[in-house]
Amino acid sequence: GSLGPGALFLRTLRLLRVVRIIGLVLKLSKFSAGARVLGATLMSCQPELGVLSCLLLIAAILFGSFLFYCENPRMDVEESEFNSIARSTYVSLITITTIGYGEYSPKTVCGEAVAVFAAMTGIFII
Repeated sequence: GSLGPGALFLRTLRLLRVVRIIGLVLKLSKFSAGARVLGATLMSCQPELGVLSCLLLIAAILFGSFLFYCENPRMDVEESEFNSIARSTYVSLITITTIGYGEYSPKTVCGEAVAVFAAMTGIFII
């Protein structure tokens, strides 16, 4: 539905309030020594963070592919919740970073082994 002029005005005010809060936080970070140190540290570690990001991405794609093929031994029958390599890569990335939402879990022994190796890799990398 369309919004009336009053509702549109209230939404605009809320958006301006959010923008003001964000601006205040950014202004405060200029005066915070901790924020400056964090920013300088992140800027000085860019090459290392880039290598770490590439390693995590490669590991997620590899483990996602392994997980997909372990959970779908017969490609003609769709019996697994890992129905694409993209979904399997998502699950492997969540496993590597040890977040582990638990919405998807491997059902085969091969898939469980891949998940264990992914978690161990994540512990060693991070």
